[in-house]
Amino acid sequence: EIGGRLEYPIYIAVSAWQLDDFLKNLPDSYKHRCNDFVFFSGGLQYGNIEDVLKNSGYCRDSMTQVLATGLHVTPMKTVQDLSTNLGRDATGEEKIAGDCASCGKWAGAIAERMERSI
Repeated sequence: EIGGRLEYPIYIAVSAWQLDDFLKNLPDSYKHRCNDFVFFSGGLQYGNIEDVLKNSGYCRDSMTQVLATGLHVTPMKTVQDLSTNLGRDATGEEKIAGDCASCGKWAGAIAERMERSI
């Protein structure tokens, strides 16, 4: 329990090559909280976590994943948006490159937190 809340996001931000060992050694006290896990990934230097999540049974619609690209943390600890609007495609939809994205149970909470940080 934190602040009277029984559910809250649990951030997991390790590289793909560390994630498999992390999940295999997860304490039993956290295994029942897997729906509150928020898996972060971001860029080629950190690897693709999707395959690790699939192999570990953690890749499903309710799982929260965050793709953190297109941002820079300044020396003042603020977040600078580096995403680029590429214009509209043939169907009129705007195309954005380098945009951060989140999905799953905690996607809304992650989006709100990122918006507050910009």
